[in-house]
Amino acid sequence: MSLHTDWSDAKKDSKAKFKTALTAQRAALEKKIKGGDAKARAKVLDQNLADMGMGQGDDLDKYFKFREDFGPSLDKLEKADAGAGAARKQLEAIKDVDEVIADPALSKAMTAVAKRMQFDEFWGFVTVGWKADPVKAYAMFIAPNAPLLINIDDAELAALRQLANDPTQLKARGPALLKRCRDAAINFSGGDVIKKLKASPEAAALINVGKDTTAIKKSVTDTIASYRQQIKGYESKWKNVQPDFRRPLLDALSSIETTVKDL
Repeated sequence: MSLHTDWSDAKKDSKAKFKTALTAQRAALEKKIKGGDAKARAKVLDQNLADMGMGQGDDLDKYFKFREDFGPSLDKLEKADAGAGAARKQLEAIKDVDEVIADPALSKAMTAVAKRMQFDEFWGFVTVGWKADPVKAYAMFIAPNAPLLINIDDAELAALRQLANDPTQLKARGPALLKRCRDAAINFSGGDVIKKLKASPEAAALINVGKDTTAIKKSVTDTIASYRQQIKGYESKWKNVQPDFRRPLLDALSSIETTVKDL
């Protein structure tokens, strides 16, 4: 079901009830009209129905002016929300750092989060640092006073530090040892880093990209207010008419309004 369908169904229900109500009102009035010939009675009947605001026939569309763009606007809102929902599920399904790295948009978002939350040494190392020339990677991420020293157990760094003064061995054995340090860094901090990404405004911006529905929501809520005003405008004349053909419309509008506020 969709909001558009809900509104269409409410209109169908209301139209059917209106026809029933009009038939009942016509029958009740005919019983009250005693005098005059058939034409005179018909004229009185028509006038009485007109006085009740029911003189334009049994098609409810002749009484209410419902805009054709209301349903499509509801569709646009739901489509935008569905897109954001799919993006949200995709983000929630992320389990490890390599999944983030593989997605350019998520990787860019994580770079911003890492800088803002000050774990860019981790992010820099697990993305590109571990693949760099071992001598440069050592100086940047592994050395005791490295500018971006990674936060893992010293035991994991020991093998590389033992090679600090042997560039040849560092180049030869460094790639495998850097990979081991990367695995240790991800095992130690990866889960926390993923949580920070998921809770970040950067991730929220990704989820809601293309979801600026401010104008559509205003159009929809303005239309709801207009429809409600039209329907309630007949309150004094139709409040005792049964079945209450206005109720499906009013209920649908209230339900749609509540849903739209949360989109």
